[in-house]
Amino acid sequence: MTREPAETLLPTTAPILRRGLIYVLPLLLLGGLFGLKVVHSDAASGRRVGFSLNDGATGVSLRALVPDLPADAAGLREGDRLLEIAGHPIRVESDYDGIALLFQRGEPVSVIVDRAGQRLTFAMTPGVPVSWGSLVLDLVVAIAYLALGMLAIGQAGLDVRARLLYFYSLAVAAELSLPSEPVNALAIGLWSTAAFYLLSGMQMGAEIHLSALVPERPNWLKRRPWLVSVFYSIGGIVAASTAIALIVETLGGRLPWTSSQAEFVLLDLGLPVWAATQVLILGERFLHHPRRAGRQQAGLVLLGLLPWMCVVFFLAGRQLLGLPVVAVPQALWTLVLLGFPVAVFVAIFRYQLFDIELVIRRSLLYGAL
Repeated sequence: MTREPAETLLPTTAPILRRGLIYVLPLLLLGGLFGLKVVHSDAASGRRVGFSLNDGATGVSLRALVPDLPADAAGLREGDRLLEIAGHPIRVESDYDGIALLFQRGEPVSVIVDRAGQRLTFAMTPGVPVSWGSLVLDLVVAIAYLALGMLAIGQAGLDVRARLLYFYSLAVAAELSLPSEPVNALAIGLWSTAAFYLLSGMQMGAEIHLSALVPERPNWLKRRPWLVSVFYSIGGIVAASTAIALIVETLGGRLPWTSSQAEFVLLDLGLPVWAATQVLILGERFLHHPRRAGRQQAGLVLLGLLPWMCVVFFLAGRQLLGLPVVAVPQALWTLVLLGFPVAVFVAIFRYQLFDIELVIRRSLLYGAL
């Protein structure tokens, strides 16, 4: 297997400081983040009502409702346009986000909607049970990502792909450790949501960059090294636009675009384009790489992406066909995230640096797989 040229992604430091930055600091930061996630889970579930919103030209409407949760039990229906909640007008989705922070478990709130031109009022009682199973799953997969990244960086040498895998794994572990909702408008939830958008944009660039280096740097990238900057810039710009719009709207301001519009570009459009780019890059290597081992490695990584791609293309296809939106359980998203970095890790290190089967067999990662 051809080695990548040395590319310095981590500064040369004293061994102890370097080990602290690489291993200890991420562990402490992610542990702190997950602690906040657990602390705020009860408050978040106490405000949850079981619908998603669509920020359209005519206002904010209900996009999907979860059966038997408070919104559905109150009589709200998909397509209802929100007018007021608890006496506060709803103009954009962030208006609802601010009002939802005031919800208390078990205390009814009034909801006024427009349904086919008719103004209707409902009483909705927020609050659902804490999803401990989802929290445990997030923790297990975050630990698996963290272990995977540390295994990769510990065996990296001068291989830039291993270092990219380290940073990508830490980014996903951080995403899974972020608190889901705030206790107050300008604290945990706002900044964790903004961080989620920024991490998503960074993951887009890093994953495409990493895929382009399997099994080694292709000629088209050698001739156009500036494309690496394009990978990161597109995801970063869209993610930053989404995060900035969310912060500005929460603070009462307005931009030429809404956070919902930016989120649509980042997630609803960005995810299918992201997945399709991966298919093109890895599929070309799988079909045309001159070495059998190279074709096998590209195919293995493509196989690792398959679960995530299936979910993304399924949702994008329904959207293109105008079919109703399907709410994908968070637990499913968490599980399909694991395939890609594991496949890349095996593709890079299977026979070159160490016996991966021996290491995985004795680690939490084996149990997660």
